Amino acid sequence: MRTARLILNIAALLLLIFQLLGYLGAMDAKAPEGSFTDLIPYYIGYNLALILAFVLLLVSRYLKIKMRKKADREVIDSIGKASDGV
Repeated sequence: MRTARLILNIAALLLLIFQLLGYLGAMDAKAPEGSFTDLIPYYIGYNLALILAFVLLLVSRYLKIKMRKKADREVIDSIGKASDGV
């Protein structure tokens, strides 16, 4: 799970960098004109990398919580068991 979490974080970081470069490249571009229903898909598509990065970060956070719960369960289960070192 640690590897999956690392891969998700790297992919999210790359998507955020690509989105930032897209914003910088479009600083001098004129805003599109059209009806409200035409602009919604435009802005969703324009910010798609940002949306995907957000989703990947949420999944990574879920994996982190899941790993922590698993570690806590292992600690609780090991209480009362005989240890070899002591």
